[in-house]
Amino acid sequence: MPFLFKIHWVQPALLLGGLLVGIGAAVGHHYFYLSHDGKPIGSRRDQEWVLRIGTGLAFLVRASFSISLCTALVQNFWNQLGGAFGQTMRVADQTFEVTTSPLALFDFRFWVFSPTMALFAMVYWLLPLAMLVGPSALTVAMSESANSTPQIVYNYNSRNLLLGYIIGGSLTLAISLIGVLAIIISGRSYSSNLSTVIRASRSSSLNELVQVTDTDGAQPLPEYLSRSKIRFGPVYGTSVALDGEVFAIEVVERGTIRPTRAHGPRVGERDTNRLNASQEIEGDRVRSDLSTPRHQEYPRGSAQAKDRPIVLKDSRRR
Repeated sequence: MPFLFKIHWVQPALLLGGLLVGIGAAVGHHYFYLSHDGKPIGSRRDQEWVLRIGTGLAFLVRASFSISLCTALVQNFWNQLGGAFGQTMRVADQTFEVTTSPLALFDFRFWVFSPTMALFAMVYWLLPLAMLVGPSALTVAMSESANSTPQIVYNYNSRNLLLGYIIGGSLTLAISLIGVLAIIISGRSYSSNLSTVIRASRSSSLNELVQVTDTDGAQPLPEYLSRSKIRFGPVYGTSVALDGEVFAIEVVERGTIRPTRAHGPRVGERDTNRLNASQEIEGDRVRSDLSTPRHQEYPRGSAQAKDRPIVLKDSRRR
């Protein structure tokens, strides 16, 4: 079956729509302040509404750019995860949650193994700083006209407003274009929903990698999982789906445990104990299933009657 594109319109619309709405709000913010430049301040209520509208436009710019950046980060994450060499699960975790937690920016391994995503994440978290100068670009000043009495007027500093918007808009535009390119290269659009992770993580190699005691997903991430390399791509040796190739997250390399001295037993020893415990649990479960009558097959005839389970009847019931 030929490879078919599965680009849904929602993610590209969020990516490009957020960029266009942000640029439009930034231009509208500039002309709104420009229309009040040099005008005398009216009542206190009018001044409050001018500041409210300006703050609202600045918030709209920041929110729109953030939506575009977040969507581009998600597309680039799945595109990079489909690389030939894969990524360690630790770096994949940091990349996946970088839009909700900036802690990955303080880990040097994130910068070493995923520098592009690290730069994108830094722009995402520093973008609000560029938006702070927007509402403060409109101030009040005393007019100095010689032909009229001095009065308080609006004073608009366009350089402060446009500088922040140009920097933030340019970076958002560049990252958004890279996100569009990632969608085109992969031929698919992705989201950060839980359903996306569930559908992409069904594979026998992942089932074999994750131990029974780690299937609850609790933190912290076990060391053997953090060092394991994974990649997202077509799964060979399986039946082909009707709409193209079968894609899933596959294990490229199993992580090795590095023994380190800590309080109590070593980290490697603790993980080994957990592995032994999980194997014992799995063995007990298999033995329990095999010992039940529904898993036993008895050939026809009376020769095997002695091996059948004996059902004891209660003699008190008549």
